[in-house]
Amino acid sequence: MKKIHKPELFKNKTPIEFNPEPGLVVKVWRPGELFWTIIQEVKGPEIMASVDNDLIDDHGYNYGDLISFKKDDVWDVSGKVKYNSFSSSRIK
Repeated sequence: MKKIHKPELFKNKTPIEFNPEPGLVVKVWRPGELFWTIIQEVKGPEIMASVDNDLIDDHGYNYGDLISFKKDDVWDVSGKVKYNSFSSSRIK
């Protein structure tokens, strides 16, 4: 698959106002790529979520893996899914 990167899209981020909570679907930024996640847990400023789509770049995690990030890493909010806790020993 050909990778298409448009770095100009990632230069100026507008802060997203939302209250992180389990089940919320949010788009997360990692260098060169935006992707969807489902929030599983919120501990203070740390958000833990499962990756909800296949990734183009190799970030060291894949669909279904549990990752952590901050609220500032969120670029979009899609809505809420019926919450079903994701259990994984892999936290990246």
